[in-house]
Amino acid sequence: MPVEHVHKSQGTVKPEEVSEDLKHNVQWLKDYLGYKETFDLIVREFKIGARNVALIYLDSFVSQTNLTLIMQELFKTPDDQLTHPRLQRLLNRKIPFIEITPETQLDKTADQILAGPAALLVDGISHAIVLDVRKYPDRTPSEPSMERVLRGPKDGFVETLVFNTIMIRRRLRDPNLRIEIHEVGRRSQADVAIMFIKDIANDFFVKQIRERIKHVDVDALTMSEKALQEWIIRKPWWNPFPNSRFTERPDVAAEHLTEGHVLVMIDTSPNAMILPVTFFSFLQSVEEYHEDVMIGTYLKWVRFLGVALSWFGPPLWYALLASHTVLPDGWQVLIHPAVTEVPVFWQLVGAEIGVDLLRLALTFSPDPLTQSMGFFGAIGRALGAEFVRKPLNRKVMRPSLTLPHDPTHRRPKPR
Repeated sequence: MPVEHVHKSQGTVKPEEVSEDLKHNVQWLKDYLGYKETFDLIVREFKIGARNVALIYLDSFVSQTNLTLIMQELFKTPDDQLTHPRLQRLLNRKIPFIEITPETQLDKTADQILAGPAALLVDGISHAIVLDVRKYPDRTPSEPSMERVLRGPKDGFVETLVFNTIMIRRRLRDPNLRIEIHEVGRRSQADVAIMFIKDIANDFFVKQIRERIKHVDVDALTMSEKALQEWIIRKPWWNPFPNSRFTERPDVAAEHLTEGHVLVMIDTSPNAMILPVTFFSFLQSVEEYHEDVMIGTYLKWVRFLGVALSWFGPPLWYALLASHTVLPDGWQVLIHPAVTEVPVFWQLVGAEIGVDLLRLALTFSPDPLTQSMGFFGAIGRALGAEFVRKPLNRKVMRPSLTLPHDPTHRRPKPR
């Protein structure tokens, strides 16, 4: 008879112990995981000596080479070593693999199978052997399109959490670096990592983030880090400013860790959430760390000026036009722009700052927006040049080619 149980997403799953009856264990896992209802669930039943053995895993999620090597070694195992008292000897001598874990509950074994590892069940042994032979689908680390630099590392986070933690470990070989893993979502069971340096980060803040992640009550994190951010950080609905920073660069994440920040990373997302942040955290750029002090300071002030102009410039200019305010002669250029009324020195300064602002905007813009920004920038430049051109109202005096009238003057008669 099929094993009756309720899916864990409904919150009524009962822990099921691994029994010594192999058929019961395999049938429970088949019913729970939907065997023959889903095509990628593989159940491989074979014999080792005189005992029946079952290997359960998800196709294309494990390394077939590692499983083949493990099975070859198991086929060489004598029957007297497949007993419960000698299970540890079996794990230590007969399975040539590093990441193996005994499991005593079938529901937790099923969760491990869904996460990628394979489960080995032996008849007469009340333990399941979880083999972490996952082969992660990944892409090559490349430079993030929104955080490009002229000098510096060109690698970036990928969608695999384990690889992202490796990139952090390469830059921080600190024994106090802590990486906690949590499973979030009743159906998704997404892996969420909390990363911090123990002797630098605030313990109260780390504990608060940990508790909020544990109390996330959601079926699945469909939008990855954005859905998780709404559970961790609570802000008023009327506040338009961001309250956390995201980065795809390992060097930026490592730098924030050394400053006492906490990183929250989720599997299947290349973004790392940086907590806590201030307003000035969004005005920092990795480009400044690869320049001289004077150049980096200048670029930072240019960025501050650009943000201030984007916030206060358009509404102030519109208010001046709408109120018909009369400004002093030196400030009339704000309402009626004319290039001839601005000194050449300030024209050069404005051109230099404008070029730097345009370069920063194109550097930190994603690739799909770069071409469109250049297109509209060319249109705006043409319209601006036409708008500031001042028409000439002076009459042009051309020299006259006609001689003054002389009544005594007569044309010579033709011969």
